[in-house]
This record gives sequence, C-alpha cells and structure tokens, in this order.
Amino acid sequence: MINGKETYKKLANWIYCILYNSSIDFFWHDQKFILLFEKQLFFLSYLEKKYSEVVDLGSKFQIKSLISNYNQKMNKNFVLPKETKTISNDNLDDEINYLFIYCRNVFKIDLNELAKKNLFFKKKTIETNESNDFSRINNQQKFNIFGNTNMKIFEQIRAGKIFIYTSRPKIIPILKKIFLFFLLVNMLLIVFMIAISIRINGLYLSNGNTVNTQWNVVNYFFALFLDLSFFSKFIQELNKNHNDNTKYYFQWRSTLLIFASNFFSFIYIDFNFFKMFEIYDKTELAKDFFLHFSLISFKYVWFTIIFILIAIFLVTLLAMHYNPKKNIAMIKKLFEQQINEINKNKENAN
Repeated sequence: MINGKETYKKLANWIYCILYNSSIDFFWHDQKFILLFEKQLFFLSYLEKKYSEVVDLGSKFQIKSLISNYNQKMNKNFVLPKETKTISNDNLDDEINYLFIYCRNVFKIDLNELAKKNLFFKKKTIETNESNDFSRINNQQKFNIFGNTNMKIFEQIRAGKIFIYTSRPKIIPILKKIFLFFLLVNMLLIVFMIAISIRINGLYLSNGNTVNTQWNVVNYFFALFLDLSFFSKFIQELNKNHNDNTKYYFQWRSTLLIFASNFFSFIYIDFNFFKMFEIYDKTELAKDFFLHFSLISFKYVWFTIIFILIAIFLVTLLAMHYNPKKNIAMIKKLFEQQINEINKNKENAN
C-alpha cells in the first residue's frame, strides 16, 4: 500500500456512499457487484484494525455499523471471515481501486464525486451537519429507473416496444374518452360564461350598485387555457394506440390539477352574486334579449360547470382504482440483462 491511512479513509467513504445513496439502489441487482462489495467490506475491516487508532472516522464509518446497514438493506446475514492475516499489502490498492473502476465502467457512477458530498475526514464536531447534508443529497438523487445506463430501455418504453405494467385494463381508454367528453363540455360552458360575464359587467342595479365581473373573466380564461392544454395532451395519448404504456395508463395527477384549478376558479363566487340580479329592473329586460338571457342563465350555467367538475373528479377516482401497476419484477430483469450485457462486452474487450 502506498498510503494506508488515505486508502482506509477512501474505502470507508466509498462504502458509506454506496450504502446510503438511494440513487444507486439498482446496484444490488448485480450479483457480481454484490460479491465485489462484500470483498471490499473484508478489506475495510482489515484496514480499520490497522489504522482506526490513528484515524478517527466516527462511529457511522465503522465496519460494524456498515455491515449492519448492509444486512438490513439486503435482508442478509453477512459476516466477515476471520482470516484477515491472509491479505497482502502489495496489491491491496489495486483490489480496492477495482471497486471504483467497476462502478465507473458498468454503472457510470464516479465514487469520488459522491465522496465529495461526505467530507468525514474533517473535524468530528461537524459530523452532525455532514449527516444532514448527505441526507439532503440522497433526497435530491432519487432512484430513477431511466438513468444514463438505461437510455436504451427508456427509448423502447417510449416507443411502446416494452410494456412496463402488469395488465391492460380495457376500462382505462373508456374512462379517458368519458373524461375528454366532460372536459370538452366544460370548455364550451366556460366560453359561454365568459360571454355572459362580459355582457353583465357594468350592469347598473336599482340599489345603486354596479355588477363587476372582470375578475371572473380573468379566472375563466385561465381555466380555459389549462383545459385546452390538457385536452390536447389526452387526445394525443388516446390516438397513440401503438404505445400501450400510454393507452392503458390514466394520468390522474393531471386530471386532479384540472379539477382543482377549475373548481377554485368558480367556487369563490358568492351566492349573493346571483341575488343581485333580482333587484334589476325587469321591465328593461325586453329591450335587450341577450342581457335578459345572460341574467337568467348565469346561475344555471355556473351550477352545471360545478356538476361537470365533480363528474371529472369521480372519473379520476375510478381511473386511479383501475390503473395498472408497474411490473417491477420485469423492470428489474431488464436491468439485470443490460448489466450482464455490459459485463459481457467488458470481458470481450479485455
């Protein structure tokens, strides 16, 4: 070994990063990596016995704590072999560096970059802050099944060549059509409400008040724009029959957003707003048919929109119930196949 203390700190940090970083959980589907990792635990145990008295890394980097976390993560009962005296210092650096090389070549992960996020070799007084920082990093680096090493799989899923769910519920395309119908009706009613509100705006009442619907119109235009955007999106999904991932999955988060934005755009109207029209001089209605029609229909159109939005909400709940679940076992198998292919190519290259 060139520098045993630095090698000890480096390996402890690499192992800690691998165990506590959620963005690399898919490592554990690679049996070759698991064997390599357990071998590194063996090396760390050897280095800890040799340098722990002169290098204080803290309790969370001790081999006992790391193995406990590993067994909990893998649901295993891994124990270290006792014959640590058989380790040779001559090639230990190369053995340890192979962990870095394997992660970089197979998983495209730079362990040194991850290690920079966990500066455990500084003073022990900042150990608590380091733990908080590392937790924040873990939250930012969520497990993403479409990582850099899986772009090929991602493209196949996006093209519909791989179906990632466990079933194809026939009710989902039907619910999408029902949702689109309700959304189209809602948009037509909003257009009608905009026309009515513009006509009523500025109406002088016999009690001296003036009807002001300008803010209503702004809210209606916002709801209409949002509805048009999602209507276009769902139409495209429904037409992409070649991609079953899109066809048989209902984007319920989008519909809930539509429901919430529309509902709060309309529900704020006070019922007294309807009562204001009752004090309008009805003898004047005959002079303006559209004004007369607007005053009469405003309340009924408003209630119809609320009814349509509740129907959209119920369709969303039904779709959430019938939505297919992701086929996790199949996705994991795809990862394993790709990892094996990478390993095979690596061996052939060597």
